Amino acid sequence: MEYDKHSMSLTPRTRLGPYEILSPIGAGGMGEVYKARDTRLNRDVAIKLLPPSLAADEERLRRFRLEAQSASALNHPNILTVYDIGTDGQSPYLVTELLEGESLGSRLKSGKLGVTRAVDYGKQIASGLAAAHAKGIIHRDVKPDNLFITKDGRVKILDFGLAKLAEAHAADGATETVATSAGTIMGTAAYMSPEQARGQAVDARSDIFSFGCVLYEMLTGERAFQGNTSADLMSAILVRDPDLKAIELPSLARIVAHCLEKVPEQRFQSATDIAFDLDSVTQLGSGPQAAVAPASRAWKRLPWAVAAVLALACAALVWMHFRPKPDLRFHRLTFRRGAIQAARFTPDGNGVVYSARWEDEPSEIFTARLDSPGSRPLGFSGATLFSVSSTGELALAQNTRFEANSFARAGMLARAPLAGGAPRAMEDGIDFADWSAAGDEMVLLRETDQGTQLEFPAGRVLYKTAGYISEPRVSPAGDRVAFLDHPVTNDNRGSVAVIDRQGNKKTLSSEYAASEGVAWAPKGDEIWFTAAKTGARMELVAVTLAGRERVVLRQSNSLKLHDIARDGRVLLANMETRMKAIFRGPADSREREVSWLDWSLLTAISRDGRFILLSESGEGAGENEAIYLRESNGAPAVLLGAAGGTSAFSPDDQSVVSLARDLHAVVIYPVGPGQSRRIPIPGYVVERAGLFPDGRRLWFVGSEKGRGARGYVTDLSGAKPREATPEGHVYLSPDGAYFLCTPPAGRPHLYPTAGGEPREIPMAAGGRVAGWSADGQELFVLDRNGLPARVSRLNWKTGHRAPLLEISPADRAGVDGIETPAIALDGKAYAYSYMQSLSELHMVEGLK
Repeated sequence: MEYDKHSMSLTPRTRLGPYEILSPIGAGGMGEVYKARDTRLNRDVAIKLLPPSLAADEERLRRFRLEAQSASALNHPNILTVYDIGTDGQSPYLVTELLEGESLGSRLKSGKLGVTRAVDYGKQIASGLAAAHAKGIIHRDVKPDNLFITKDGRVKILDFGLAKLAEAHAADGATETVATSAGTIMGTAAYMSPEQARGQAVDARSDIFSFGCVLYEMLTGERAFQGNTSADLMSAILVRDPDLKAIELPSLARIVAHCLEKVPEQRFQSATDIAFDLDSVTQLGSGPQAAVAPASRAWKRLPWAVAAVLALACAALVWMHFRPKPDLRFHRLTFRRGAIQAARFTPDGNGVVYSARWEDEPSEIFTARLDSPGSRPLGFSGATLFSVSSTGELALAQNTRFEANSFARAGMLARAPLAGGAPRAMEDGIDFADWSAAGDEMVLLRETDQGTQLEFPAGRVLYKTAGYISEPRVSPAGDRVAFLDHPVTNDNRGSVAVIDRQGNKKTLSSEYAASEGVAWAPKGDEIWFTAAKTGARMELVAVTLAGRERVVLRQSNSLKLHDIARDGRVLLANMETRMKAIFRGPADSREREVSWLDWSLLTAISRDGRFILLSESGEGAGENEAIYLRESNGAPAVLLGAAGGTSAFSPDDQSVVSLARDLHAVVIYPVGPGQSRRIPIPGYVVERAGLFPDGRRLWFVGSEKGRGARGYVTDLSGAKPREATPEGHVYLSPDGAYFLCTPPAGRPHLYPTAGGEPREIPMAAGGRVAGWSADGQELFVLDRNGLPARVSRLNWKTGHRAPLLEISPADRAGVDGIETPAIALDGKAYAYSYMQSLSELHMVEGLK
């Protein structure tokens, strides 16, 4: 091999295997690049020659070959194509396609890009990253200098597979920091994700953060994060947010912000989603073309544009003031007192099938004609409705019971003809089901040990979550399923998502504080749902497949969407829903209501029964869920602070352990004077938490990405959590010695918190722990299925069980069960919550 003696570069006409060097292209810390000729295929190629410092290390060379082989497996128009890998003498080289153009880094030296061009480049980069991530390959160094713009406007992602090598190279001293200029160093650091900056393990979401930095720079001409030193840059990445006001379009600012979330779980979860959102920006046509117009021409048109805008604004105001109000027609269909569970139009559109619990009666399936008053039962007592097929077949749930989730009852899926006949049992453990438009397939939601899974068609799993899924609806074309995706079990906050038959999932809406009810618009271009941004009052919202949301109907009552007919008529339920809290102490002759606002969810009772904790997330609490401390004697409640879910007393009752709103941290509030303390738990979605009796250790129930909820042990310094139980419902014994873990399927066990073999206990499936006895020998176990709810004392060592009490609200209309019971250690005081939902069904015409 021949080298120039002064620069150590290859000279023209040098042969490197079958390749003839033509001319140098460039050089950097990771090697030298040449234009060459493939003498076998008679084509021009690019060759990257690794520097001797890397070539001499066998481990680095082995990793280089593995990474290059992975990169060569990528065949995508937005990824540099790898043709070959070889070694000539002691020098390894990589052969790729030859590109003509300039790097994005060079282009950005001239300033920001027009919106249209930036969006176009962004879609291409996201598409290339998505293809790489699908193959399990992470770039780790997405930045403008690694993005090449060809003369025909195509973006190519460079150096796939070399980033890992650069990382290894940097780990032991001979880093790129030494090999390149300060500008290059700072440039690389400026695009790191927070987890990369901390030296933590990274995945595809790290590339998504780096992509967000690049997109921001294309749109503004400035780096998203800046600093005079590497330390300043790292600090900016970890704690500061870029100025999103510098981005012209709010829709693009939202995409950039979602890419640049500090916590990986809060970012876009796939590059495919980014490309999808950027494509919707292009389709909006809301200004990107104007962004590339010459400034002088735009300035000359400005007076005329202002006049036109003012004229249009005046016309719009006049039209809005004098336009006729929407011709909405409401036709009430039900008149009894209770709760509507589900409702669907009949196949001919002239009737409705619904299930409801009226007064204190069991659930029943009813049918009503739209041209005559009244409803008649179909004879399926105890069943609830899932769906009605286009061929006139009902999908029902029988023998429903609460398992993992208070917002969904699992039951036996059964099919029955609408015209009459006995139901035929199909599968157990089903939460929701919906027919396809043709009536020949069903989408199912099934509870598993790892959470909830969506199957479409039945048996083919498309999506799993450690949280839960609700309201799946098959699109009119039968190619997609829309559903509500809830990140946490027993919390109905959630977003609208859609998934196709290949399992490609896209989150469409923002996350709502409460959400339920989904239906496709007749044309299949929108998904309608009911949700509340804050509080418990639901409104009717629509979202397009591109993620554009609009409010369809807002009124003083809460709404729930049930169905949309082919002609646009809508089935809506008006609802009056409240969460109420009840307490009874040893000196009370009867139960007393201790609700505070409109959504008083009991989360804990103190050891002596003197205090209770209430989570308020309804309209009364305002924009944020709040935790209140209230004396059980009825004294006014005391606001402790914001919360993200359930809360618990510390073992000494001197503090309250709650969750941050984002569910990635624990917050400890003092019961008396003092400041709250936040303990971050990154990488986990936390559902419940508490302190051990020693006051130094923290336990929590949470889930990592792709795993179900389980018990963990950490400390107040935020040390790496130690997994202590398998997946399931987890409770800590009063002395902190055991976790009780009840898996979704299987027998409950006690797991020593210090480690060791678990012990099975004789608790029936479906039971919920309502407390422990003071000595830790007995469990207070609630059977939530049915009213009144029965609580028993269970000696977990002997298996002896004895009745303790029965609890039920006096007014059972619209009450489906008991929520979050809590019993004091002496078993003499208890409290619980229940939700009462009274609804009436309407058919509405004129909604658009």
